[in-house]
Amino acid sequence: SAFIALEQEIDKRRVGEINPDTGKLFGYTKERFPGTMVAVYEHICAKAGMNPEDQVRSELRRIAMLAFDKKRYKDNIKPGALHLLRQIRDSGNRNVLLTKGDEWVQRMKVEAIREVAREDLFRETLIVETAKNPEVFLEIAAAHSDEQDTIVYAVGNDYAKDVLPALKAHSDFQGIWIPVETWETMGQTEKLRAEVDIKRCLVLHRLAQIEDIFFS
Repeated sequence: SAFIALEQEIDKRRVGEINPDTGKLFGYTKERFPGTMVAVYEHICAKAGMNPEDQVRSELRRIAMLAFDKKRYKDNIKPGALHLLRQIRDSGNRNVLLTKGDEWVQRMKVEAIREVAREDLFRETLIVETAKNPEVFLEIAAAHSDEQDTIVYAVGNDYAKDVLPALKAHSDFQGIWIPVETWETMGQTEKLRAEVDIKRCLVLHRLAQIEDIFFS
């Protein structure tokens, strides 16, 4: 648990550090995570008074790159998710996928969904590098809402980053938050629950509840 906490601390810090190879912030690029594994190893070596070994550094980078294996993405698709997306689409609604992170990594995830579904379940897929801001939600609504009374729902597992920007974008936009702790939100779930705008955002325990609420 101490190693995990150390990895999370270093990884969060590295998000805002400059990648010396590109001169840009590491942000959510795929280069950050393998480098974090090496940085954790080097930190532990320093604490133990030992010299890091290049062979270990290389092996840690290799292991970390396995996180970006498309098969892992396919295996991690939530049960019932594809059925729900089809149901939403077939009922006349429009699915738009907005995802944040490294372009290459996110494309791999989108391809994994498409290959498992054997069709494209999204009207549009948008990838942003650093943040889902209110403006991008307004752009999505403008592009995919052809009626004034269209309801826009932002669905995600991170309230602050997936849902709140949509609520800030327009007073008519709604949210659906399904809390799942990630390396960025570890230990913050209860604090976020207290901040949720319960009049405009549903808090669900699992994805399948969307079907129960809207299609039963």
